[in-house]
Amino acid sequence: MPTLAIALILSLALIPGDVQGQILQRLDPPAVDLAADRIEVWSSDPDRHWVILSGRVSVAQDGEGLRADEAVVLVEPGRDGNRQMQRIEVRAAGNVRLTSRPASSLDRTNLTFRSKLPVRLKPYEQGGMRKIGPETIDRNRLIGAFGDEARAALDLAMQQPDSPPAAPGLPEPGSESAAQNSAAVANETPGAITAEAAPAVAASSDVPADLPQLPDSRTEAKSLSEMPPVALKAREDAAVVPAQSPPLTLDPDDGPVLSNPLDDPSDLVRPPTIEPPATAPENDPQAAPPAFGQPPQGRTGPGAGDLNTRLPRSGLPPALPEDPLPNMPLPSLILGDAPLPLEEEAGPAEIIPGTQRVVGIFPRDSSRNFSIQELPLVGQTRIVVIQGGVNIVMETGPQFGTVDLSADRIVLWITDDDTTKATMIDPSGQFKQSNQAPLEVYLEGNVMYRMDERKVAGNGDERVVRAESAYYDARADRFTAIQAELNIFAPGLLAPIRTKADRISQWREAAMGEDGTLQIGRPMIDVSRTSTTGSRFPNPGYRFDSDLIRITQEEVPLRNPITGSLDPMPGTDYEWKLDARRNRFYLGSLPILYLPRVVMTPDDLDLPLKQLQFRTNNYFGQQILSDWSMFKVLGMKKPKGIDNWNLDLDYLSARGPAAGSEIGYFGRDMFGGRIPGSYFGYGDIWGIWDTGNDVLGTGPAVITDPVAAGNRGIQRSDIPNFYNMRGRTVYRHMQSLLGDNARFDEDTRFQVEFGYLSDRYFLEQYYKRLNDTGLDHQTAFYAVRQNENQALSILAKGNLQQFYTDTQWLPKLDYYRIGDSFLGDIVTHYSHSGADYANVHTDVMVNNPNLFAFQPYDPISQTSGAFGSGRLWTSHEVDVPLNLGPFKFTPYAQGQAAGWSGQYNNALPAYTLPPDQVQQLIRSGNDQLVGRLWGAAGARGNIMMWRAYEVESEILNVHGLNHKMNFGADYRNAYSTLPLNAIGVQDELDDNTYEFVRRYFAFTNYGGGVLPPQYNPLLLATRRNLSPITGTTDVLQSMQTVQLNWNHRLQTKRGPEGARRVIDWMILDLSTTYFPQADRDNFGQDWGLNTYNWEWYVGDRTTVFSNGWFEFWDVQGQALNHTNPNRSNDPFGMKIITTGFSSNRPPKGNATVSYTILQTGEVNTSALNLSYSYWISPKWYSTFMTSYDFGNGISLGSNVSVTRIGADYLTSIGLAIDPQRQSTMVAVEITPRLSPNLRLGQSAGPRFDSRFAPTQ
Repeated sequence: MPTLAIALILSLALIPGDVQGQILQRLDPPAVDLAADRIEVWSSDPDRHWVILSGRVSVAQDGEGLRADEAVVLVEPGRDGNRQMQRIEVRAAGNVRLTSRPASSLDRTNLTFRSKLPVRLKPYEQGGMRKIGPETIDRNRLIGAFGDEARAALDLAMQQPDSPPAAPGLPEPGSESAAQNSAAVANETPGAITAEAAPAVAASSDVPADLPQLPDSRTEAKSLSEMPPVALKAREDAAVVPAQSPPLTLDPDDGPVLSNPLDDPSDLVRPPTIEPPATAPENDPQAAPPAFGQPPQGRTGPGAGDLNTRLPRSGLPPALPEDPLPNMPLPSLILGDAPLPLEEEAGPAEIIPGTQRVVGIFPRDSSRNFSIQELPLVGQTRIVVIQGGVNIVMETGPQFGTVDLSADRIVLWITDDDTTKATMIDPSGQFKQSNQAPLEVYLEGNVMYRMDERKVAGNGDERVVRAESAYYDARADRFTAIQAELNIFAPGLLAPIRTKADRISQWREAAMGEDGTLQIGRPMIDVSRTSTTGSRFPNPGYRFDSDLIRITQEEVPLRNPITGSLDPMPGTDYEWKLDARRNRFYLGSLPILYLPRVVMTPDDLDLPLKQLQFRTNNYFGQQILSDWSMFKVLGMKKPKGIDNWNLDLDYLSARGPAAGSEIGYFGRDMFGGRIPGSYFGYGDIWGIWDTGNDVLGTGPAVITDPVAAGNRGIQRSDIPNFYNMRGRTVYRHMQSLLGDNARFDEDTRFQVEFGYLSDRYFLEQYYKRLNDTGLDHQTAFYAVRQNENQALSILAKGNLQQFYTDTQWLPKLDYYRIGDSFLGDIVTHYSHSGADYANVHTDVMVNNPNLFAFQPYDPISQTSGAFGSGRLWTSHEVDVPLNLGPFKFTPYAQGQAAGWSGQYNNALPAYTLPPDQVQQLIRSGNDQLVGRLWGAAGARGNIMMWRAYEVESEILNVHGLNHKMNFGADYRNAYSTLPLNAIGVQDELDDNTYEFVRRYFAFTNYGGGVLPPQYNPLLLATRRNLSPITGTTDVLQSMQTVQLNWNHRLQTKRGPEGARRVIDWMILDLSTTYFPQADRDNFGQDWGLNTYNWEWYVGDRTTVFSNGWFEFWDVQGQALNHTNPNRSNDPFGMKIITTGFSSNRPPKGNATVSYTILQTGEVNTSALNLSYSYWISPKWYSTFMTSYDFGNGISLGSNVSVTRIGADYLTSIGLAIDPQRQSTMVAVEITPRLSPNLRLGQSAGPRFDSRFAPTQ
């Protein structure tokens, strides 16, 4: 704070004196308003006043303050640092409401205000204020509010004479000098009324004899209708009359406005204007009060004017004085215009809040050339010329919002509105008007017109217009700029958008209102001869030219800004729409595209051409891949909630032409609120006229070339596709049906999905990443209703691809109930019941004698062809959790009853047979009604231990260590009345890609096309103690297991000193399973499912990891080929180990190194994987990935890319090497920086990928 104060003083010292004064005036607090039904004022000293407010009290300073039933106020001199101020102490009581918290009410409160301006007293009614003395003031209220301070002032006043002393520097009342002054004034001002010195002194001879004497100032003023015309007495309050001011005699027109009525109750009456005729004046109770603080209006000559608006200047200060001299007392109290009362009453015309225009005028910088000049009036229009750099801020409330203008030179045309107060620029540089009052501005030199919708943080939705000159009409909200430039900062863009134009014009057309009258409509903007670009250079690398852009506002439904749902209250919101005509798109000086019309919103700033790629490799040939904005191509406005809609136009010289489209959307309250809740979805379609053959490399294929396996296995280098028209279609939609007030444990939603592939290998050839890790292409409908601990769901699913094994649910119903407690929370019950009808579609590869290899049944579903069956089941679990000190022990029992309407008549004799006996494994006939009972009993338990160590290491960033260990065990003995090999399995365990690879593995590596039982997914799953509640329904059998777990956590604290947080520094999880009946349950081995997982978080961004899985059984089956380097088959179980580390330093880069060992059966290999991405410099970004198979001695693939981050484009060059397909690909990608969907280094990535398609 001292540094800030010094900087402020130094900055003020460097500012010119006249500008300094304006800035200091702007720092002064505004005047304080005191309003009430009844106001009583007692001046204990010339500069010390006590004010008692009663009835509908309002105390405010610039709109901030309080309302109460009553209040006592003390006004006295004070200081604010080195500046002289008034101190206004407020003691309020009775239903006190602060403006900052209007909803809450207090019994009493105290506030303190400071101001250099006089306190304005505002009675709601005429005659509602009086000046009183110490004898008549309410002593109890005064002392109750201010205590001993008020008591001392009262006691001192009661000891003094009634007449207060004359103000210093003024002649004594009745003295010769005073009489001479009065005579001089009377002679110089004919017809004027002379003020008396005091009631006790005889009136001057110049005073008309027909005016009565003043009543006693201690008596309460009568009502207006009863009060006779009175003479005014001279001011004697030194708090109002500046000291050492010599008496002056001026022309009446130059006299000040009388602004202090406290010396005489008659001044409160505010009688109407009295004309010269000798008739008695009439008092009109409905007469409007004089406009205190404003220039006089109407006739001002002799014999005319208000009784208390004209006096000769005799040392009186102006109504709103300039800064007083240091040795002069500040004016304390003036009579202000009464505010609007709380109830409806007739009063003077006021500016209704929300309809006023508040204009602030400030210097733009500390230039010494800043000047303000006011030209002569033209009618009621004042012309103000401001030079030297000026900033104008207009607050118009809800009508036009905030307008911020700045320029080197500005001309203001300010026209007063007869129905409101005259326009006065206060010392702070502000003035107020009605929104209907004319106000025009001409700006020249470095013009800036700022707009900010303030819908997102920062400058994400900011718009700035720069121009050489401009004109703005505040009443009509009309703006015209010449040689202008519009800058738009949109969310997600790397650079702002610049639009240059010869002219930018904004206006509002007249529109018919709800009451049938013409009103100002929504704004419209015309921009002529524009050039738009995201480049910051004078000669941009790309631009979008238009002859005309029209920007209008359209109505949209009003939505909750937090939840996004439709507002239940009627109302509309507005959004901007841009309509551009005769558009040309240029790359440099080269024209690329012409569009007759483009319609968009400001947050939809995509160019028509979003991306352009050039690639070449051996099996696609030369490729031109382009992405286009579909809305721009069709000339349509992007609807609200549409994320993106792309058009893909591609050409592959070795394959053929291709086209596709992707669309994504999201929102709430679909179909105008008819379907409540949020939703999102996406669709993707792409097709190609393919005249070439697929090159797939090593892997699963029905047709291979050559048929025999080489050193790298069976190669798929020239596979005919059998179809010319190939492609994919996928659509997914999720719809929630919950409103905004839904509970956290409630869910109602449905999902719709449609997927289609033209053939078996299309996805692997063109969408390799999605083929390996993406979701299945399926057609399904799913709906769920959850309420607290129970849920009901329905699933319907079809299969459109005959080359996959897939279950069609027609349909499937599930009911879950989780965690019900009984017997005083001693017993916990879980259940899962359901009914379904399923048609299992088995892959055409299975049981097909026309293929090069034969497979009798599918190892996942245990079916040999189409299989349809109905199913009913109910599963239950009962737990009895017990806490035995530190040991947690839970005995449990599980059970299931299931029945099928059409199961197989014959069970599988075994899971594997010699090749000459595999015909016995073909399954047929499934019309048998089968039931099964399955039950299990067991117990699980765990105990946890911990120990803390005092360890400190700055190098390892360790501050104490806490070692936690958890020992867990789970014993279960399960029995089934029906063996697993007797049924066809409806439940799906793997996705389509894994199932296909498993079938291929059985085809090409084992005799008879039958996998060894050690690789059978059903047998591997049953060993893991699957729960009948949350696991599969079919895959259960007799099994006895003891599962052991040992989990470790080393925890430490990291973070700044005093605010450190607990984190896991190192993790180690060990697990194994013991099989008491090993021959039946684990292929003759007592121990299985041996796994470990170790992670060391060296830092918050660096991790070292290792995990593994070990099995000790011998792999059986008839192995045909030996694909490991030793050309041998290792029968020793299975070993899978992965070790590596990762370092992530966004946005600078990241790196990952991992090494994997896989040894099982005939597969014996290891692979090293390296990847990194690094931001080399502000202009260069690089990525690199490679994978090498040490087991087979071959490279699995590598790619590298370098991105040049230019001012206008992101240019990426990539090289991808795929030895499996014997392919080398070079790619070049050019993307304008305007695109919001940039991914650095993506040119060497997947060839035809979709950013909407999720991966697993």
